[in-house]
Amino acid sequence: MPFKRRLRHTRRTVNRYFRRKRARLPMRPPRRRAVTRKPRKEHAPRIIAFSAATVLLLLVFFFARVLDPSVKLRPDAETVAAFRAPHQAIGLLKAQSENHGVPFAEVFTFFCAENDFFPAKAAAYDFTVLERQYVEGYEALKKKYDAKSAAPFIAMYETLFDEIQCFPVPDGFDGGADGQPSFMYGDSWGDERHRGADIYDRENIPGRVPVVSMTDGTVRDSGYTGDDGHYVGIITEGGDYYLYARLDGFAENISEGLTVAAGQPLGHMGDSGSGGEAFQARLHLRIKPGEGVGGGDFWINPYPLLRYIE
Repeated sequence: MPFKRRLRHTRRTVNRYFRRKRARLPMRPPRRRAVTRKPRKEHAPRIIAFSAATVLLLLVFFFARVLDPSVKLRPDAETVAAFRAPHQAIGLLKAQSENHGVPFAEVFTFFCAENDFFPAKAAAYDFTVLERQYVEGYEALKKKYDAKSAAPFIAMYETLFDEIQCFPVPDGFDGGADGQPSFMYGDSWGDERHRGADIYDRENIPGRVPVVSMTDGTVRDSGYTGDDGHYVGIITEGGDYYLYARLDGFAENISEGLTVAAGQPLGHMGDSGSGGEAFQARLHLRIKPGEGVGGGDFWINPYPLLRYIE
């Protein structure tokens, strides 16, 4: 074959190969040039007005937060749970609040807030200033503290003080020796292992000193555990939970779902539970306020409430 003819044949073969290869490839979409559209003139006033309104709202929100004079209550949950407010102040503030016609729960909350919820036990407190500083000064304190942050504490104290009607040992029980009271107790609030108060039988006889419900409510649970021994748990209408533990046994008809009244017998002081025989016969009392303060596992020291109601 002549050279020129062979060259033409080779070119046709190569061109045919690349045509077939290109035919098998996907087609690229044509490139489109980006078109920048200018805003219409009639939209400009709306854009300016919207931007100005947004900036104005941000400025109002900022200055409302910065210049708000009210104090927000954010105390430490452990400090609130320890409840170290002087128990003598509770009765005094309640009587003075009733005399002046101001809400006691709010006055007591402001009393705690002004003292940082008493991070340590007060060695001495000047009770003569209570009425002037907290009851007569109620309106000024109400303006001082942020209402939203104070509301959970006010609700907690109001519910507790309203629902507790009696001491857990019934009135008229005369079981003490030599004219002494039949029981004794103190502020035994401690770490996570002891979230309550112990009321002891002076004569240390399990089954001797009766235990009654401090509130109206419903038996939420009852039974026996190694930590609590025989126990009865009462839930109140306000959502607070009262646990009566270390009992010697249960009163008649105590069962889950039973409606109880304040002063109704629940059992007797005992030494049930793990290691109970090594300790004095007693009632172990715990109080868990309803939702609102401290989260789900928040217990409060019962001691000031016991002293208040005794």
